[in-house]
Amino acid sequence: LLLKLKAASIFFLFLEKYLVTAITNKRAIPNRAKNLFALLYFRLNFDLSNTSDQILELDLLRDNAKKELLYIVTYTIEQKFLELSSTNFQSQNSELILIDILTRATKAFLLKYYGFALDINSSLILSSFYTRSILEDSLLLIDIPFNTIRNENPKIFYTTFSPIYSSVSFNFIEALLDNLVIKISTAVLQIVNNELSSIYDIRQTLYRAEFLSVRNIEQFKNNLAWTTRFNNYVLGPRNLYNSQCEIFVVRTAGIQTKTIYANNLLSLNNLEKLPLATINSLELKDFIVSRVDEIFYFLGNSVRYTLTAVVGRVIGLIWRGIIDGLKKKP
Repeated sequence: LLLKLKAASIFFLFLEKYLVTAITNKRAIPNRAKNLFALLYFRLNFDLSNTSDQILELDLLRDNAKKELLYIVTYTIEQKFLELSSTNFQSQNSELILIDILTRATKAFLLKYYGFALDINSSLILSSFYTRSILEDSLLLIDIPFNTIRNENPKIFYTTFSPIYSSVSFNFIEALLDNLVIKISTAVLQIVNNELSSIYDIRQTLYRAEFLSVRNIEQFKNNLAWTTRFNNYVLGPRNLYNSQCEIFVVRTAGIQTKTIYANNLLSLNNLEKLPLATINSLELKDFIVSRVDEIFYFLGNSVRYTLTAVVGRVIGLIWRGIIDGLKKKP
């Protein structure tokens, strides 16, 4: 009987400790997320101009429309995170989470400026080249920031960023959230731009004055399409090869870009066709440069040997002959 009572006591102590830990973690997750999103909402009240060296779809929008879009996207991401906080996040598909966030944000944005909710299906979303490209980057956009907010020491963070970033800092999580907001906002606006830019009321309500004409919009879309494909086929694979990535951050001085270290070997191994051709060209370049360096080093050593061993010896013999000739004179 005493053994049974002792075993029951130990069980209830263990259960009490587990429940306290679970409740504490459950409270800590929303509070940490609340602080992160509150700071992001705060920064959205400042200048949101694009100060990076990359063209963004957000450059089309008037200041008030840009701020509203970023608010809607931030709120949608926050709500999705809170929904996932009560589930086993590890079992969720990050690409489906991205599609759901993008669908909700697009509907909310169009509801505000178009007057009624449009049917945004997955085929419409996946028709955008930019959307398909960010889905390939779901590890950095969803898995890492969401897991890091839920758990201050997630394994996925250290697998990707260690040893350059040895600890999870609050500012680093902020930067990852900023990047997610900008990428989703860009994807939302690209859908709107591709499907509804021909409607004059949409252009008049959302776009800057210089983009009210169809010609200017089409020119902007062409430039953006080129930039998107160049980033996807050239800059992106090059950054993967260099174990780095470029993210967008929201600062009080505007939207900026920042290059961080990231070890994403899985994405590098999954590259195909044009992105893989970029990696092969970089490897070929490194090989040729190394061989050229070796050739120049060999030629340099050969010239140095020739000058010291041959030319120097000839000069020495000539000089010795001059000295001997002077000695023979009476």
